[in-house]
Amino acid sequence: MLGTDTSIRLPLESVDLVFVCDTYHHFEQPSETLASIYRALKPGGRLVVIDFDRIPGVSRGWLLGHVRAGKDGFRDEIEAAGFEFDDEVDVEGFEENYLLRFHKPE
Repeated sequence: MLGTDTSIRLPLESVDLVFVCDTYHHFEQPSETLASIYRALKPGGRLVVIDFDRIPGVSRGWLLGHVRAGKDGFRDEIEAAGFEFDDEVDVEGFEENYLLRFHKPE
C-alpha cells in the first residue's frame, strides 16, 4: 500500500501494529497522518516510533537541522492524536535514537 503525505491508506481497524522507524520527523502534517494511523489500528493496537534525538548542544548539527522537533514534541503530537503512551524502551546500541511505544485505547 502506498500512502500519501497525510494517510497510510489502510482500511479501518485493519492492523495490530504500526512501526515508524527514523521517518516520523518527516511527517509534514502529523495530525492528519496520525489520525490515519489511529483509524487503521484495531482497538488496543500499538504504535512504535523510533526516531532521532534532537537535543540542542548534544546532537550533531545535521540532526538539529534535519529533525523538526525533539522527542517530547513528537510525544505530545502522538498523544494529542488520541494515543496513550506506554513506555520508552532503552535499546542497547542506540546512540542517537529513541524508541517510544503507544497504544490505541480499547
